[in-house]
This record gives sequence, C-alpha cells and structure tokens, in this order.
Amino acid sequence: MRREHAKEMLPIITAFANGEAVETVNWKGEWIVATDLTFEGEIDKYRIAPKPLMPTPCREQLGTAAIFPTP
Repeated sequence: MRREHAKEMLPIITAFANGEAVETVNWKGEWIVATDLTFEGEIDKYRIAPKPLMPTPCREQLGTAAIFPTP
C-alpha cells in the first residue's frame, strides 16, 4: 500500500477498527456490508455505511408538549 493510499483509507480503516459498518461495492454496483477487508482496492470501492435517518415525530407522537401551532 502506498503512503498516499493509506492516508486516503485512514478514515475508513479507523471506522472499521472502531466497530462501525464499512461497505464495499460488489460487481453489480451495490453497496454491501463487509466483514473481512483487505483495503487493497481503490478508495471509491469503500465507504463508511450511512447511518439510518431518524423519522421526524408528528404531533400525535409528541403529545401535549407539541410546539406546533394549533389550527
């Protein structure tokens, strides 16, 4: 591994070492969670898995403490 390649891969390697999910792209172009990484490919073949988005609570979920104006 070249030094510049190592610098580019460092955030992904650090995330993997810290237990975060790292994904790699398969031959179909789909991102899959990797469990055994070699970090030999190009940087664009790896990514830190995106975290799921939290849904925005609606008025009913917030209850009487809702800060929404009442129609």
